[in-house]
Amino acid sequence: MLTPVVNDWLELRRYDDNLEAEIALNFLRDHGIAVKLHGNSGQTSVLNRFSTIVDIRLMVPAKIFKRARRTLDAMTDADIERVPESEEEMVASGHPYRDRVREKEVAQPRYRRAALVLAFVLPIGSGHFYARHEATGTVLAIAIATLGVLSISLHLPWLFLACGLLVVCDAVFSLRAVREHNDASVPDRGSQIWRGVRYVLLSMLAAWLMG
Repeated sequence: MLTPVVNDWLELRRYDDNLEAEIALNFLRDHGIAVKLHGNSGQTSVLNRFSTIVDIRLMVPAKIFKRARRTLDAMTDADIERVPESEEEMVASGHPYRDRVREKEVAQPRYRRAALVLAFVLPIGSGHFYARHEATGTVLAIAIATLGVLSISLHLPWLFLACGLLVVCDAVFSLRAVREHNDASVPDRGSQIWRGVRYVLLSMLAAWLMG
C-alpha cells in the first residue's frame, strides 16, 4: 500500500498516543529533519479517553522520507530512551526530549531448555555460551578439550570421566546462567572465570574419587 501524500509530504508513521507522537516529532527535529503532525491530536481524549479516537500522522517531506525513516527507526529499534526524571536532568539537557539518558538495548531472552540441549549436543561449554556467559563457557571449553587429550595420551580414564562431568556441569549450571542473563545480572568476567574454574575442579575431584 502506498504511503499517503499530502502536498509532497509523506506519512512516516501513525500514532494513537499524543505523547509518543510528540517525542518522535522532537527527535526528528533535533536531527535536522523537517516534520509536522496531521490528524486528530487527541486533545479531548484527556477528558474522554475511551470514546475519543486518536489518529496522529507524522508527516515528512517526500524528498527526505528515507532519511527520516532511518532516523526514526534508530530511535525506536536501538536504544530505549526515557524522559528525564529530575529537574537537574532537564536543565542539563535544555529540552525534555533532547540529550536523553540512554539505557542499554534490552537483551533478547534466552531459554533454559535450549541451553540444556546445546550443552549436550555441542559439549564445548555451549550452554554457557548460549546464555552469554562467554568467560565461563571458554573455561569449560578449554578444560574439556585439555582433559580429553590428556585422558587419551596418558591413558587415564578418570580424566575422560571428568570431561563428561564438565558437560553435565555446563548443562545444569547453564540454567542459572540463563536466568541471570534474562534478569540482566550477568557476572563480570572475573567472576565468570572463577565460576568456570570451580566447575573444573569439582568435576576433576568427583571423577578422581569415582575412578
